Amino acid sequence: MPYTVEISDSNNSTVPSSSTPLIDAISTKQDNAKTDCREQQAVYDIMKATGNDWATDIPDVCRGRWHGIECMSDKDNVYHIVSLSFGALSDDTAFPTCDPTRSTISPSILNLPHLKTLFFYRCFSYNPHPIPSFLGQLGPSLQTLVLRENGHIGPIPNELGNLTRLKC
Repeated sequence: MPYTVEISDSNNSTVPSSSTPLIDAISTKQDNAKTDCREQQAVYDIMKATGNDWATDIPDVCRGRWHGIECMSDKDNVYHIVSLSFGALSDDTAFPTCDPTRSTISPSILNLPHLKTLFFYRCFSYNPHPIPSFLGQLGPSLQTLVLRENGHIGPIPNELGNLTRLKC
């Protein structure tokens, strides 16, 4: 099956015009909704892996209303993380930045079963490593994977072919 992963390391590349900043999707009608605790812990692990240790001070990542994370509630009033975005696209971008000297992609990302969008921009440029093959386990929910200007080395893992719902 064909798949598309956006990877760029050129200094002149830009984010596609179809990309938009993520703003939380929290509805004020669901005041008693809480983030799934396993997904909350996964976000804490992912944030630590990108150098954002401060995130563990947020009691509920979906109710914290910060840019770079989008959540949706289910019929049981439980929030699930559907989108994560990292990296400073410009001085005006409110996404969590990454510490490029120590950032990695945490395997805890596999604990986000509702994830539709994953975006990393200039997060690993000073700590180049291969694209982790475990990303291929993100399953049928992932529709957008952007790994842009991250200095990844090596081939694109065959396991990414398992991401059959990626959009072009």
